[in-house]
Amino acid sequence: MIKNKLLRRIALALSLIILLTSAVNTTLGFIVTKTDSLINTFIPFESIINNLIINKTVEHSLGDGYVIPENISFDFKVELGSLYANTTIKTTKEDMVADPNGSLVVSVKPGETFALKGIDTGTKVTVTEIQKTDSGFNVKDDAVTVNGIVCEDGSLEFDYINVYTPQSVKPTNIFVSGEKILEGRDWQEGDTFSFALEQKNSDGVFEVIDTKTVEYNANNSTFNHFDFSDLIHSLSFKKVGVYSFRMTEVAGNLENVHYDKSVNYFSVRVSDTDMDGKLEIGSVTASQNATVREENGGFSIFVTFNNTFVPVIPSEEEIEVKIEVDKEVKNTGDNTLSPKGFEFVLENTQSFEKLSLKTDENGSAVFCLPFTCADVGKVYSYRLFEINGGLKDVIYDQKEYSITVTIDISDEGNLVYAVALDGNITDNATAKFINTYNSDKTNPPPTGDNSNVWFWFVVMIISLTVCIVLIFLPRKNKK
Repeated sequence: MIKNKLLRRIALALSLIILLTSAVNTTLGFIVTKTDSLINTFIPFESIINNLIINKTVEHSLGDGYVIPENISFDFKVELGSLYANTTIKTTKEDMVADPNGSLVVSVKPGETFALKGIDTGTKVTVTEIQKTDSGFNVKDDAVTVNGIVCEDGSLEFDYINVYTPQSVKPTNIFVSGEKILEGRDWQEGDTFSFALEQKNSDGVFEVIDTKTVEYNANNSTFNHFDFSDLIHSLSFKKVGVYSFRMTEVAGNLENVHYDKSVNYFSVRVSDTDMDGKLEIGSVTASQNATVREENGGFSIFVTFNNTFVPVIPSEEEIEVKIEVDKEVKNTGDNTLSPKGFEFVLENTQSFEKLSLKTDENGSAVFCLPFTCADVGKVYSYRLFEINGGLKDVIYDQKEYSITVTIDISDEGNLVYAVALDGNITDNATAKFINTYNSDKTNPPPTGDNSNVWFWFVVMIISLTVCIVLIFLPRKNKK
């Protein structure tokens, strides 16, 4: 009996000891002991330690499609206090060691979230973005340094926003110049021509920003050149985008001068591909009479303006251009063949209109082409060739001539022309053709003149008619 009571008391005592031990362990969980060297003592069931998070965002005006270069990053100094001195801290990238003051420098890219893991609750944290001179990146609202305490209910998170504002760029590597050409007469004392440089404003309207004038100077070989480079170099481009310009000639009042009405555009594209804090000139393009040449890291824009002097002439004035044919027949047999009656065609290769003539007894044919003041400045093209008439024993010349006629006005105001035969300017537009005839006397050849043939054909018809009348007339009398 006594033995049973002793066993019950021992079992009760053990139960009480187990109950007390369970209650103490459940309540304490993890007990962390901090020393200056950050030695942590692990005790089971400790609560989760928090993270320190840094978010980096960049705002810019370079457009939605712009991609921030891979080499862009931002440095932050994180101060955790002396308790973290020389402590190894895990991060989302790699393990890092704090300095003797409990600070470390981390690098974060735009759009990236960076975290330091295992920062104790209640830790006072100071985060400062390290500024880079002339980088173009400025912390929004000047919030360079931010303080915080790691709370029990979550991680400590810092949001840093940088606004990118690059420096403007001056187009000092762009050179704009031009030349004035006067055609139709020589330059004279007092001849002046002016040109305007315009830039498109924010409303899409072109405004004149500079003008240049050239004046004839017999002692200066480059008097007809103008240059807008100084004005271009004084401009400042503050944003990424396309800046549009155009050059035009200001219409003057020189008598009988046709002024150049072309509008010559060129555009400058400003970019910032490297995001280095400074805008740069990306490219330059041009149209109309303006050309762009890229050299030595710069751009040269050159424009040519052409004016034409056209004196007034009477509208009824007309000139005649003659194209002559010289026909020769080489007789190699006993019989001879006249150069008369051979046919030639002059065809306009633009309108395909054709003129046809036959040679006279001298083998000559002349095409007369009329022109008026309406044809001034025009060039007409023709081809001249011989028609193969199929005459027996005749070898026809197969040569074909190319002829151009240009109509112009002289300084005195008269219509003039220039004729080129197979590309050679000539004062006497005569095309030479040579046919060969080979026939002996036993086989009289046909000639280019068919008048005898028609004569004998008429004689034959009359003779036949007389015979019929003579045959049938006596019979009628008998009846």
